[in-house]
Amino acid sequence: PATLEVWATFSLTSREIGANIGQASEAIQEVNENVAQTSSVAGEVAVDIATVSKMAFQSLAGGEEVKAGVDELNQLSETMKQGVAQVELGPVPFDIGAIKTAHLAWKEKLTRVINDELRMEADQVTGPDACDFGHWIASPEGQAMSGSDTFHEVDSLHQRVHGLAREIVAAVNDSRYSEAREKLRQFNEVRVAMFNGLDRLYMA
Repeated sequence: PATLEVWATFSLTSREIGANIGQASEAIQEVNENVAQTSSVAGEVAVDIATVSKMAFQSLAGGEEVKAGVDELNQLSETMKQGVAQVELGPVPFDIGAIKTAHLAWKEKLTRVINDELRMEADQVTGPDACDFGHWIASPEGQAMSGSDTFHEVDSLHQRVHGLAREIVAAVNDSRYSEAREKLRQFNEVRVAMFNGLDRLYMA
């Protein structure tokens, strides 16, 4: 009952994030603390998801970004709830929180590149095979799930995320800022689709 009360509070706070992001951050911490008391595995999921949520808040820059933050927070809340349900089902296939954190970090980094706050070269963008998730995909554990349609969907989206990141940096360096901003929009759409696929793959 206490956990359900926390979920309700979390959901309500998500809807009010545009008015008070600070309250949402406090709610995330409350969820983290309560779920962590349920089990160590659920606690790890909560910590990872709370980290991703915090990074999403840090990248909010305007009305559309606030709305995007709300949507992402709601998705992360759902993932957290599913992660708790997974506790009794055995070991998890991969660290979903760490993967989301790493790829969400690119959203903020690319925004800084477009705003001329950070200088990068295209070859500095990590390739899809070089990141931790890429390593997992190529590992025996990852390949054991390669018969799943969701696996191939996520793999394709993951490659597109990295490809768009490199294209954005290249466009900025060529002063093609409008193209870079459009590609950042695509990057966010593909990243969200990848995160949704990760959720399904995680629960498979």
